[in-house]
Amino acid sequence: MITRNLDGNPITWTYDDLYRLTGQQKAGQVCTYTLDGVGNLKTMWEGGSFPRTFTFNAADRLVTMVEGADLTTYTWTGYGALESEVTGNQTTGYAYNGQDQLAVVTEPSGDKTTYSFDGDGLRRSAATTNQNEDPPTLDVTTMVWDGSDYLLLHGPTQNRVVLTLEGEIVSCGSKDLLTDPLGSLVKEISAGASLGSLIEMYPYGTLIGTRGKPSTPFVYIAAYGYYYDSIDRDYVRARELYKKLGRWMQTDPLWPEERTFGYAGQKPVIEIDPSGLASQDRVKEYFDKLFPPGEGIPLPPGINPWPRESIPKRWSPSPFWTDSWCGLPAWGYGECCGVARKCGSSSKTYNCTDEACKQHDICVGASVTGGASNWIPCNRRFCNDIKYCWNKHCTKQPFDWRQCQAIHEISLGYCNSFGGPSPGLGAPWR
Repeated sequence: MITRNLDGNPITWTYDDLYRLTGQQKAGQVCTYTLDGVGNLKTMWEGGSFPRTFTFNAADRLVTMVEGADLTTYTWTGYGALESEVTGNQTTGYAYNGQDQLAVVTEPSGDKTTYSFDGDGLRRSAATTNQNEDPPTLDVTTMVWDGSDYLLLHGPTQNRVVLTLEGEIVSCGSKDLLTDPLGSLVKEISAGASLGSLIEMYPYGTLIGTRGKPSTPFVYIAAYGYYYDSIDRDYVRARELYKKLGRWMQTDPLWPEERTFGYAGQKPVIEIDPSGLASQDRVKEYFDKLFPPGEGIPLPPGINPWPRESIPKRWSPSPFWTDSWCGLPAWGYGECCGVARKCGSSSKTYNCTDEACKQHDICVGASVTGGASNWIPCNRRFCNDIKYCWNKHCTKQPFDWRQCQAIHEISLGYCNSFGGPSPGLGAPWR
């Protein structure tokens, strides 16, 4: 459970054992979510009269959504992109270019919105039908980029410069953006004017009611360039996020290394995905600034001076690579890794990981009170230290396989809250 206070209104979130969001509660609002065994949202209830209930096929593609008496069905292209959405006699169609980028949206009315892209894969224009004109006209917004950062939005009625500082959008046109720790817009600020209305959203980014109508297209995860296409959809560089469904509209280009359609590991109030490719843990990033990877390891980079043969006498591994027994008294590695092995500043260590365990013991301290107060920052530092060891000794041949297995088992027990455990042998731990 995590709680945050926004304008005097406490917000509380709840999670399952895999740290996936299961609920959000604040004054006048309760959201609940349930998930299946592979991380697909089975139900989503975000303040409406009825929950949304979803079904999926074997490829994790959404098949149906039921909301009250309304049934919506979905079809997909052969390469895994949402093609149509049918509710009653209303059909919304989606078409894509050869790079699987959303190119055309056809509304039930027949109106079309078209998008163009450049060779770097970034969107260059959005053209929508303006029904307020008679006859209707086409409104075109052109995007100018600085690398992968927005620089200028050239719209039908105005040009807006987008200011990015240290990777975060801080203003768009005449409005400064006040964002929350996750990066979502809280209020717009105009020069010489009072703060705008409070912007409120559900966890997956859908705006709540009509409160606070932002003028900027950067709303949900505004600081990192999620671009508001509609109340249901955001453009996020490589893909389109369907906020109403809590998932992506296209298969992740990095699949199978990344989940096919799930957004941010179903942790939308902890993780973000500015690239549209792989999520980032905002909590992890915060602690990384406090404790950079490798801090606390006194061994010179790349040095593992103790012979591998010396490790087995103090080695009691779990029988399976995927099991973590590091919390049991019988588990141990080196001199300092394991519940029964407590080290101090004068303790001898065998290698990088053993030294990381020693530094963790020193950081936590001997007293119960001290250990409790130091536990979270010391664990964060410890996970960064063993990440350093992994990247030195487990990413290329010859592997120190005993050390690598020990790191993996330790990370399963300690690092799930700080970005997850180590990857497969040979892969860098980022």
